[in-house]
Amino acid sequence: MPLIRSKALTALLAVVVSAAVLTSCAPAADDAGGDAPAGDADAFPVTVEHAYGDTTISEQPTRIVSVGYTEQDTLWALGLEPVGVTDWYGDYDFASWPWADEARDGSEPEVLGTSDGLDFEAIALLDPDLIIGTNAGMTEEDFDRLSDIAPTVAHSGDYSMYFEPWDVQTLQIGEAVGMKDEAQKLVDDIDAKFAEAAAAHPEFADTSVVFLQNAIYDGSAIAYQDGLSTDFLTDLGFTIPSEIDAYAPDDSSGGQAYIPVENLDVLNAADVLIWGTESDDDITALEGEAFVTAIDAMKNTSVVYTDGVTAGAIYFTSPLSLPYVLDALVPALAEAVAGNGPARTAGDREHALGSRSAPVIHRTDRARRRARAARARHRRGRRTDRRHEDRRPRHRAPGDHRLRRERRAARRPRIAHPAHRARHRRRPRARSRGGDHAGTDPQRAGRSRPPRRQRRRIGRRGDRRGGARHQRLPAAHGLRPLRRAGRDHRRRAARSRRRRKPRDARALGVALTAVLAGITTALVLLNPTAFLHMRSWESGALAGRDLSILLVAGPAIAIGLVLAQLMTGASTCSRSATTPRLPWG
Repeated sequence: MPLIRSKALTALLAVVVSAAVLTSCAPAADDAGGDAPAGDADAFPVTVEHAYGDTTISEQPTRIVSVGYTEQDTLWALGLEPVGVTDWYGDYDFASWPWADEARDGSEPEVLGTSDGLDFEAIALLDPDLIIGTNAGMTEEDFDRLSDIAPTVAHSGDYSMYFEPWDVQTLQIGEAVGMKDEAQKLVDDIDAKFAEAAAAHPEFADTSVVFLQNAIYDGSAIAYQDGLSTDFLTDLGFTIPSEIDAYAPDDSSGGQAYIPVENLDVLNAADVLIWGTESDDDITALEGEAFVTAIDAMKNTSVVYTDGVTAGAIYFTSPLSLPYVLDALVPALAEAVAGNGPARTAGDREHALGSRSAPVIHRTDRARRRARAARARHRRGRRTDRRHEDRRPRHRAPGDHRLRRERRAARRPRIAHPAHRARHRRRPRARSRGGDHAGTDPQRAGRSRPPRRQRRRIGRRGDRRGGARHQRLPAAHGLRPLRRAGRDHRRRAARSRRRRKPRDARALGVALTAVLAGITTALVLLNPTAFLHMRSWESGALAGRDLSILLVAGPAIAIGLVLAQLMTGASTCSRSATTPRLPWG
């Protein structure tokens, strides 16, 4: 038996050694995932010129990060898988719009935000060996900081730092990743598709068209001039009217003209209008503008409304989005040129399902699905918690009823006083206005009341120590919480005092005023001449005495009235319903 084991072990070792030798002679397989090498290794090192000098890439890059808005489409079109991409807009996973899902091929790059500019820390954490920023609006300071992380390729410098021509960017990126020939073929194929579409629609030639944004912003319509943003139209044979150039800013680098709504008649120079609408609400708003509907192209129904994905594809202008624009926009343009508009490009879902397996999810649908999934997770969690919290065996042993009672008591709110518990169970019971509530409740009939001393002592303890929480009354007495009863009693007493105080003070003030008025009246009757003529002191003793009495009685009457006002808290006349109460009233 040991001999057989030795022979078997020897044979197994021979097989393993042979397999190792054969494997070492076989060619090595490529790595998978985000670390897959880009381009041909023999093409490196390469030097790429750009606006801030030149960058040398010494070896084949395997971890590429795109810090611009649209470069990920070019990398995916070349068959590369960047480890980091930048999200411009659209709220799509992995910054991949529907036209790029097939080329992305399931890769899941890290998405970088642009709300606060370039996120240098997040870029460094991705450990890139090449950074692409041909459409990032990169400044020289940004370039220096990115170059400290990895070799960086900026825009060419022959155009604006934003939105260079797509073919220039494609060739520059292809050179940086060692795929210059593949990039050139990609550009040639797209140019051929546009030439084929233009040949199929000769009516596009010499037809003027204006492409505008989706709405009226700040009283102006934003139209695109002849240039980068309208190359997809001129490649099809259309022309852009020069009349709109008068409304472009002097320093306009984006090729946009801001036309006030009162001057929208300048768009009558265009045979066809293309509105980059993204929803039905945009179309409704435009058709509700009187200045918009007065344009000749709108009257002649020579207008095209885009959907959200087609508008995004026009703005991206990348090697992946331009074929999408051709498929979606050319049929609608043919209808508009023939006057059969308003034409609308196909919806997001229709174009996404035309040649792709993954459906396009609208932003609202995506949010709705996420909210629905979150609610489902929450419900599952609550059911699981309840199920595990109070799990009972099917066959209960003797004494389990006490355990169930304790569990129910633990889940029930803690109520100290029996009256609270009765109210919590919503039992109907009669209540009286006094301190004793047992006499009118039929459920408490025949129950004895606690002695007066005990009730008084409990009431004081309740007022001092917080009320019913600290009371220990037997359930037979059935008193309602003394704290509330005491509070009601104090409120009634305060109301009684407030009612009694004004009445007593008013009576006292009226009496005092009457006495003073009587004294003054008597003085007037005794010597009316003194009050009428106000004779001097030298004219007689009686006149001087009357005058002195008048001088004393006058202030006395005034003081009496003031005291009556202060004590009553009201004016001598009747108080109206809207008169505010004085602080001392």
